[in-house]
Amino acid sequence: GLTPEKDRPGFEPHDVEITFDKKYGVCRDKAALLVSMLREAGLNAYPVLISVGVKRDPEVPDPDFNHAIVSVQLEKGDYLLMDPTDENTRALLPTGDCDQSFLVCRPEGEALKISPVQPAEEHLMRVMTTGTLTAAGSLEAKSDLYFDGVNDDEYRNAFAKMKTDDQRRFFERNLKRSLPGARLRSLKLTPADMLDMTSALHAELEYSVDGMTAVGHGTAIVSLPWIGKDFGIVNFILNGAGLDKRKYPMQTYVACGLAEGISLKLSGGFGKTVSLPTYASIDDPSVSFQEQVTARNGELTGSRELTLKVVEFPPAQYATLKQTLKSLEYDQRKAPIMAVAEDAPAAAPDQAVDAALPPVQSNAEILESHKELEVSDAHTSTLKMNFSKRILTYAGKIRESEVKVAYNPACQMARLTHGVVTSKSGERQEISAGEINVMDAGWNASAKRYTGEKILVANLPGVEIGSVIDVGIEITTTNEPFISGFESFQLPDDLEHKSFTLTAPSGLEIHQIVSGAAGPIKAVHSEEGGKQTFGWQAEHVQALPQEPQLPPEWVYDSGVSYFVGDMSAYLKEVNDTMLNRSEQCSNATARAVQLAGQAHGKLEALTAVRDFVAKSIRLAGPSFTELPLSELSAADTTLADGYGHAADRAILLHAMLSAAGFQPDFVLA
Repeated sequence: GLTPEKDRPGFEPHDVEITFDKKYGVCRDKAALLVSMLREAGLNAYPVLISVGVKRDPEVPDPDFNHAIVSVQLEKGDYLLMDPTDENTRALLPTGDCDQSFLVCRPEGEALKISPVQPAEEHLMRVMTTGTLTAAGSLEAKSDLYFDGVNDDEYRNAFAKMKTDDQRRFFERNLKRSLPGARLRSLKLTPADMLDMTSALHAELEYSVDGMTAVGHGTAIVSLPWIGKDFGIVNFILNGAGLDKRKYPMQTYVACGLAEGISLKLSGGFGKTVSLPTYASIDDPSVSFQEQVTARNGELTGSRELTLKVVEFPPAQYATLKQTLKSLEYDQRKAPIMAVAEDAPAAAPDQAVDAALPPVQSNAEILESHKELEVSDAHTSTLKMNFSKRILTYAGKIRESEVKVAYNPACQMARLTHGVVTSKSGERQEISAGEINVMDAGWNASAKRYTGEKILVANLPGVEIGSVIDVGIEITTTNEPFISGFESFQLPDDLEHKSFTLTAPSGLEIHQIVSGAAGPIKAVHSEEGGKQTFGWQAEHVQALPQEPQLPPEWVYDSGVSYFVGDMSAYLKEVNDTMLNRSEQCSNATARAVQLAGQAHGKLEALTAVRDFVAKSIRLAGPSFTELPLSELSAADTTLADGYGHAADRAILLHAMLSAAGFQPDFVLA
C-alpha cells in the first residue's frame, strides 16, 4: 500500500486515518488503528512489540521484535493482549502469540514480559461418532466435529478462503485417509458465514464405509472409526516429533488435544463379546492419554483423549513423549473381537447415490472483461485489458484487493491505466500513484545474469464484500521471441461478459484454435484496410469447478489458443541461436574431454557428462521463452556461473556431448 513516511519508511505505522479509509495495512498499521479506537472508547490501550518465534533475552537490549499487537491495561502491570491481524479468530489473542516475549510501548518504559499460555482444555478437537455397524462390516455413521480454540482459529482461516466444493473435498480426503473407501454422503459446516464469530466452528459428516470387520470362524475383528487422527492441530504437532532424540527443546507454541467418542449400534449377526482391548493410561507433566472400549446391550462404545499440556518439550521430556507415542501406536493396533452367527448376511452392495454437489461458488462476479491485443509484427504488440468485478465473499475480497502483473523489462513494460473501487453504498475511490509499486520477482537474486523480472503491485483502496472494482492494464511488448497465449472463456468465477480481440497486419500469419467445451464462444473474423481482426466473446458462463491435478487448461476449458507469425521460422531461429551459443565452449570442451577420458565406453562417457551438468549447474532463472533469444548464454558462461535456465543448461550439455564425440540435437519438450 502507501508508504508516505519520509523519515522512517517501512518502520513507522501509517496515519490511522489512512488505514481506516483504505482498509489495508500491515501489523503496525492495524495495531496503531486499534489502539486509537480503544482510546476513543475510553480504554487505556498501548501498542505492543512482540517477538513471535524466538524469545528475547531479558538482560540484553534487543530491538529485534517482528510483530506488532495491542494491549489494554486492566490494572497496573496487568495487560490484556489482542492481535488485530488475525482476521478470523474468536480469541482476542491467537495461540501463535502465546508464550512469546513482548514489550508494551509506554513513554516511561516497561519490563519485558512473556505472553500467557492457555490451558490445553480450551484447545481441544472434539469428535463424536454415532452409527450402525453390521457383522459384515458395513458402517453407516455420522461424525460431529467441534473445533475449539486453536482448532477453530486455524481451520476457520482456511475454510474462509475455500469455496464450498473445496471444503467438501477437504473433509472427503481426510475421511478417506482415516477410513479407506469411505463415501461422504453429506457435509454441513457451520457457521455458513465463516466471518460470523458468534458461533463456534462445527462440522457434521454423514458417511458410509464397508470392510470394517474381518470375519472368520464365528468371530469378527472390528475396526473402530477413529477419525480424529486426521483432524485437529494436535496431529500436526505430533507429526513433527520425528527425531529419536533431541539436543534442543521442541516448541509447539500451543497446548492442545483431542477428545473423541464412538457409539455404534451392532446389528446383522453380532453375538456376544469375545474380547475387548485394554489400553495403558498415561498421565505425566507434559502428556496425558486415556482410551477405553466397552460393549453392552448391543452397543459398542469407545472414548479416547490425548492432551499436550505444555508448549515446549525439553530433551528429557521429549524422550518421554517418544515413548508415549510408541505406546499409543501399539494400542491403536488393538481391536475388539465379537462373536458372529455363522449364517450372518454378507454386506450388500452399496446402491446409495451421493447427494448432488452444490453449484460452484464464485468469490467474485466478473461483470465485464475486455482484452485487445494489437499486433504490429511477430515480435511487437500492445495488450490492453479492462475488467470489472463485484466482490461476493471474504476470499474474493482478499484475492482481488491486490492486482499483480508480472513482466520482464527485457521485452515488456506494464502499467496500470486506472483502478477504481465503488463501495456497496456507491462511494467511489480511485487508486493513487502511491498505491502502485514495482517489485522484483523472487528468482532475480538467484540468477543475476538474466534481466530481472518485475511485478507491478497495485493495492486497491477500500475493497469490501459488495464492492465493484474496475481495473485497466496495458502491457507493451517489443523484441519478444514470439507472441502467443491461451485466453480462457470459463473462469473460476461466474462470467457475465467477456470479449477478446486480436488485430494484426493482413500479411501476418495468425494461428488460432478454439478448444474445450467451445459452445458458448462466438467467433468473428474480418479484414479491412490492411488489417485483419479476430474476435471472440462469451456471455453468462458459469464458474469452472476447481480441482487438483488437472491436465492443461486447453484440454477441458473453453478458450482460444493463438500464435502470431511463422512457427517454423521461430523454431529455426531458436535452434540456430542455441547452436551458436553451444560453439562458445573452450572451457566446456576441456571439461568434457576430461570426463570422457576417465570413462570406460560410450555409455559411461555420456552418463558422466549428463551427471556433471545435472549436479554442477543449478537450475535458476525464468523460462527462456520469457526473454529475447539474445539473452541465451554461451556454454562457457553457464559453466563458469554454475547456473542457468533450461535452455542454457541444454546448450552446455550439447557443447559437452559434442566435445565427447556425440552428435546431439536440441529438443523442445
